[in-house]
Amino acid sequence: MSPEPAWQRSSACGGGGNNCLEVRAMTGLIQVRESEAPGTVIAAAPPTLGALLRRVKATSPCQAGRDRRAQGLWGPLSRLP
Repeated sequence: MSPEPAWQRSSACGGGGNNCLEVRAMTGLIQVRESEAPGTVIAAAPPTLGALLRRVKATSPCQAGRDRRAQGLWGPLSRLP
């Protein structure tokens, strides 16, 4: 049995505290969790999660396209279909 893929943290996490989003790709799914609650995982097919993230990004009050910290958050997720 192969090991599970490692979780990747957003570059916006800074010093690696427990207030970060983490993401990993599993077979046919993308999993997302918050580091403060690692037992709670959201899993979705890449197109579904991609659509959700595009919608959130487009309506975000922090205007993620212009906010450097937010850009680090979207980095690992920006390649979703």
